[in-house]
Amino acid sequence: MFFLFYDYNMGLFNQILMKFGAEKHLWMNESSALYMIAIPTIWQYVGFYFVIVLTGISTIPEDIYESAYLDGITGFKKTIYITLPLIKGVLKSSLILVITGTLKIFDLAWTIAPKGIPNGKTYLLGTYQYHIVYDAYRVGDGCAIAVLIVVIGLGISLLVNKFLKEEEL
Repeated sequence: MFFLFYDYNMGLFNQILMKFGAEKHLWMNESSALYMIAIPTIWQYVGFYFVIVLTGISTIPEDIYESAYLDGITGFKKTIYITLPLIKGVLKSSLILVITGTLKIFDLAWTIAPKGIPNGKTYLLGTYQYHIVYDAYRVGDGCAIAVLIVVIGLGISLLVNKFLKEEEL
């Protein structure tokens, strides 16, 4: 689907640019190679995390918002002082899922730009590991990359937990 979006002549992205009076853009080139992968990946996961956050917001009792309204808190202040603190756990879980999920991206990257096309610029950890094991036949190096992915994921998760630690009363 995104190959159709990226098409120079009739692609959706260039049609949108032309509607706003901008020039067409060659999306499938070396300078925008990672954007070719990032846009559909973000598109794929935004809905998932939106549902998680929306579910967290729906668990907040209406009484809290009514009390805040009576105290004169509206709009942006309500979001900052009520909603975000009450869904901090949901946001922390979502952030950990996002960060560790980025380490395992493979399918879209390999489909859109297999073997790091162009010139190895689109290799991610998962696609590089696949290339090393199945194309270069270096299984030991592939295993080392797999361990590195796990270590990075654990390290980032621990850092996020440390920085977003709940204060105990």
